[in-house]
Amino acid sequence: MNSYIIISTQTKTSKEGESGCLLSLAAGILRKVLPAANPDFDHLFGRVASFHVELGGDGFPQREVGLDATGRVLTIAPWRDNLGLILDTEGAFDPSD
Repeated sequence: MNSYIIISTQTKTSKEGESGCLLSLAAGILRKVLPAANPDFDHLFGRVASFHVELGGDGFPQREVGLDATGRVLTIAPWRDNLGLILDTEGAFDPSD
């Protein structure tokens, strides 16, 4: 039997400092070199307030839906070339946690 969990994300509340700028630069370079795991949704993940995740009977994520703060669907996975963020993790979830 499948189960479902909701994972809330934290929003950024402070301005990026010098280390944030360097991290952004490094991430930009990596995006140019490595293929995107979520080419249609990468630009939307910063606006996702929560992920609704379907877990298989083994506890591994099967599907994910990313919602903004108003409940509007921003991302879904798997879909086309998009692997998702939660689905692209290694390991199972324990729904009772």
